[in-house]
Amino acid sequence: MFLARKALAVVLLLALCGAAAGVLASRHHTASRAGARTKTYVAGDRSFSVSYPTNWHAGPVGATGAVLQRNDKRGLVLVRERPPVKGTLAHLVKGLPRQLARRFSDFRAVGASVAHLSTGPAVVYTFARTKADKVQTIVIAPTAKRSFTLEVVAPTGAHDAAREAGKIVRSLKAG
Repeated sequence: MFLARKALAVVLLLALCGAAAGVLASRHHTASRAGARTKTYVAGDRSFSVSYPTNWHAGPVGATGAVLQRNDKRGLVLVRERPPVKGTLAHLVKGLPRQLARRFSDFRAVGASVAHLSTGPAVVYTFARTKADKVQTIVIAPTAKRSFTLEVVAPTGAHDAAREAGKIVRSLKAG
């Protein structure tokens, strides 16, 4: 019961922070914003970019994706570019619990909501992995030409990593 409450608290924090972020291949630059140093990772084809704290690192995943990870490995954001979403966001969310339960034996749904990113409305679906002691959030951010799927993973209790991952997600900019 304590683990479930702890996981729920982290999940809610993740949901409040936003969700995950997007990126691809090459360009990095460092900027100072209100004292916080960040880097920006720009997709090789310039289809999207994301900002992240200097205690994270980023790299490409295939031709249209990116992975961002905290240097202490207590947070991860995976970004994938996808084809445009067909149907409604509500329809997408409806099938997620069944898909995730098949994928993860310790899946426990926490909740779904809508976030407003620079790309427009996005689905934020959060769940706990009870045996793995992790909280995960999937963000589906559609645009007119494509969509982005962002997956955030953090250990239960990693509140700072969850806040940082939320900022990364909210920084997603489509090219």
